[in-house]
Amino acid sequence: MKKIYSVLAMCVWGATASFAQWVPQSSNLPLGNTPDYIDAIDNMICWATSTNDGGQTVPSDQFCRTTDGGTTWVAGTIADSNSSVAGLVSSCITAVDANNAWVSMWNTAGGTGKIMHTADGGATWTHQATAAYAGAAAFPNFVHFWDLNIGVTMGDPNGGYFEIYTTVDGGTTWTRVPTANIPAELNGEFGIVNVFTTQGASTIWFGTNVGRIYKSTDYGVTRTVATTPYAGIYIGSIAFKDANNGIAFSADQTSVDDVISTNDGGATWTTIANATTGGLTFRNAACYVPGTPGTYIACSAGQTGGSLFSNDDGNTWNVIDADPHTDVEFTSDIDGFGGTLTQDGGSIYQIYKWTGPVGISEIANTTNANVFPNPATDRIFVKTNNATQYEIVNVTGQSIAKQQIVYTGANLTIDVRNLQSGIYFLRLIQNDGTLSTNKFVKQ
Repeated sequence: MKKIYSVLAMCVWGATASFAQWVPQSSNLPLGNTPDYIDAIDNMICWATSTNDGGQTVPSDQFCRTTDGGTTWVAGTIADSNSSVAGLVSSCITAVDANNAWVSMWNTAGGTGKIMHTADGGATWTHQATAAYAGAAAFPNFVHFWDLNIGVTMGDPNGGYFEIYTTVDGGTTWTRVPTANIPAELNGEFGIVNVFTTQGASTIWFGTNVGRIYKSTDYGVTRTVATTPYAGIYIGSIAFKDANNGIAFSADQTSVDDVISTNDGGATWTTIANATTGGLTFRNAACYVPGTPGTYIACSAGQTGGSLFSNDDGNTWNVIDADPHTDVEFTSDIDGFGGTLTQDGGSIYQIYKWTGPVGISEIANTTNANVFPNPATDRIFVKTNNATQYEIVNVTGQSIAKQQIVYTGANLTIDVRNLQSGIYFLRLIQNDGTLSTNKFVKQ
């Protein structure tokens, strides 16, 4: 049974992100291993696990981690001297700090999945065997921890109902959720690898192959389920900005404009009318950008790979780049990481980090049309009729100049002769408090 849409449909050799804010970093994973699943803790700490570029059904026991914002990624092997992981490949990674992480792994030969845990930054791993995942139907789709103690892992139906375990002691003891707590699955229904999201202290949603979305508000102990407009279609990704408002994509490789949303916590879902997603199909990952009014990032590793963002709760979308992205997660408006199928000019797959002075929520307002000439040599003129302050920042986020503005009815003139050659961002504070950003080049 086909469990996962392959994200390895297109590999780009030696490509770089076409939008400046995605900065490639070497994952340092062994040759042939792609960083498919990531979990970012903050702007400094991020973990990732890999699958194999021969396909997601090829075993891979590799992970990588950074604790310095991606300046250095250290790769390692998921291994337990007392429990073999031979033939296994990861389906998800969750971490709570620089030392503690859990990985769900499924058997490429079928049956017998495992939850692996490290408490020392990946130096050693332990199989948490009470999350049994035994038998031919066993297939763990994800694992998630809210803190060092409380976690949940979800697998396909096994023994007549979804195989879901919860723990309150860090995974030392996992307890299977009884069938009475889980709405009955439809005929042939199963979960999708890494297709889940969380919100707040205890709420979690996961999608299935028949277009349904399950929800729990008590760490996975009890669940409800909702139908969506994606009846009979794989859910590709889910993201929520708060307890009520969220979006989801299908994993349909051919459908393009198919964003759905909810404003009641996932009880009901509707198609967003006239949503446009820049032609990207197969949105295999999405996330809400914390601290923004309604910004989401989505990405695709399919034949029309790339990343895109929406600043209006998923109604309109803007393409960031066309490189294939396997996963994405933001921890603030200016901090994020993304898995990718892009290589470093050799054979090592990269991880993208979002950097730069411009937060993702500002990109929609970033334009060159209001600043001229561009490129500039001596001065720039800015079309504005309501700005009260401007600031120039460089690509590292350093403030170069800041000044209050008194509007006189003419274009704003700014002397840039003392700027070094390079790319800069002009940030304008409007009199209503809103912010716009204009990119310009100093020659």
